[in-house]
Amino acid sequence: MEVRPKVFRLSPGLRFLMVLNLLSLFAPGMFAESLTTEPLWRKALEGQAIGAVSAQGESVAVVCDDGTLKLFSSRGLRLWTFEGPSKLLPYISRSAEGTGYIGTVNGFLIALNRAGRELWRRKLDGPLGAAPTIGWDGRIFVATDTTISAFTVAGSRLWSTRTPSAPLTDPAVDGEGNLVTLFSQGRIGWISPFGEMRILSLPTVPASFCPYDEGPGTILAGFSDGSLIIIAQDGTRQSLPSLSGKPVGLVHRGSLAVAVLEDGSVFCVDVKKQNILWKGQGP
Repeated sequence: MEVRPKVFRLSPGLRFLMVLNLLSLFAPGMFAESLTTEPLWRKALEGQAIGAVSAQGESVAVVCDDGTLKLFSSRGLRLWTFEGPSKLLPYISRSAEGTGYIGTVNGFLIALNRAGRELWRRKLDGPLGAAPTIGWDGRIFVATDTTISAFTVAGSRLWSTRTPSAPLTDPAVDGEGNLVTLFSQGRIGWISPFGEMRILSLPTVPASFCPYDEGPGTILAGFSDGSLIIIAQDGTRQSLPSLSGKPVGLVHRGSLAVAVLEDGSVFCVDVKKQNILWKGQGP
C-alpha cells in the first residue's frame, strides 16, 4: 500500500513566528507585496499530526496521534522518535538548550533532552491545558484546568496556585517575570514569579494578546472587531488605531507593535505616535 506523505501545514502561530523572523531581517516595505511559501521537504509521519509543530533553531518537533513525538532536522532528516508512556497531548515547548517539555493525557509532565531521552516526569493535578511556558531563568510554568505550577529545570515543584478556569491561551512571560494568560469570562490573570495571582475582568474576551514592554503588569490586547487596546492591571486602558479584522497574533517591541490578522495580513503600528506605519500580506 502506498503511504501518502503528510504535509506540514503552517498553523497561525507558526505563520506568525515566520512573519516576525522576516520582520527582523527585511525592511517593512518588503511586506507590501504578497509572500508565498513552498514546502522545503515532505515526510511521512506514519500518523496524524496533532497540534502545531514546534520549530526551533535547526529542528522541528511534531506530536502524532500514535503517541509519539518526532524530531526532524531543518533538512527533513528524522533525528529521533519518543514513544510516550500514554497518549501525548498536542502541547510541546522547547528551551534554548534543546530540552523539550510535553504532557500526557493522564496528567504527567515529561522533560526530554535534545537526544529525545526522558530526563524526568512529574504527576500534575490533571492534563495540561496549554503549552508549558519557559521563564527567563529556565523555570517551567505549566497550566492545567485548575492550577498553574512552576518547576525548576531539574523537575522540582516551586509552587502551585489555583486558577479561575482553564487558560484560553498559552501563558506568556512579561518584562517583570510575571506570567500572563486569559481565562474564561474575559478575565486576565497576572501570576508573579512567586505564584501570587491578580485578576482583571473585561467585558469582552480578547482574541489575542501579548505583554506590553513599556509598563509592568500591562498587556496589548486585540479584539475580534479589530480594536487594539493597552490594558494595565488597574484597568487603565489606552486605545490604538483599529485594524481591519481579527488579530490572531500580536507582538510588541519598543515603540512598534506587529499584528497578524485572521486573513494573513500584517499590520505594523507605531504605539507612541498611534498610527499604522504599514500593512501588507504575510505568508
